Amino acid sequence: TEVSVGYGYEIFHGIQVGGNLKYIQGQVSQTGIMILSDNENVSKAITDSLKDTKTTHQIGLDLGALIDVSKVAGQEIFLNPKFGITARNVNNPYFDRPNKPLDPKYEKIRWNQDRYYLGNQLRAGIAVNPVKKLTIACDFDLMENKTFVKDFNSQEISVGAEYLLLNKKSFCLPLRAGINKNIVSEKSQI
Repeated sequence: TEVSVGYGYEIFHGIQVGGNLKYIQGQVSQTGIMILSDNENVSKAITDSLKDTKTTHQIGLDLGALIDVSKVAGQEIFLNPKFGITARNVNNPYFDRPNKPLDPKYEKIRWNQDRYYLGNQLRAGIAVNPVKKLTIACDFDLMENKTFVKDFNSQEISVGAEYLLLNKKSFCLPLRAGINKNIVSEKSQI
């Protein structure tokens, strides 16, 4: 669960900075089974793990900046480019894992007792407007990010477009499409 408050400010004509302060409640469960054992019940192991969870409360911090090239230059620049960068989880919030159950069936199972860190993320992007209601954007991770799956990292590149079908003060209806690719995994699909 995450509740956040954000604030942005234009520090110079065309240069904006912002931040996001997050209250995060994370709940972690964990289990293990002996694969070659005849008396293991995977469904029961999962059900039991959900009864023994550990809840952690953390504060998270995100920061970002945006440069609107046309505003900085004081004149319209071809395609009206904008560059941005965001840093997520700057303070590296974490979640504690539950203790290993005392049940003897867990005796031979390795138990991960390390904290689960959300990890820092750094992402940059560019957006252009070839026509008035159309925005085309590309953004990418500047570093590899750890995932829930051990030894499987992600570093994504994304491309997308948005066309404003309606853009009124009281109602906006965008049409969006995009694709992304994990560039550090050979098994990742577009």
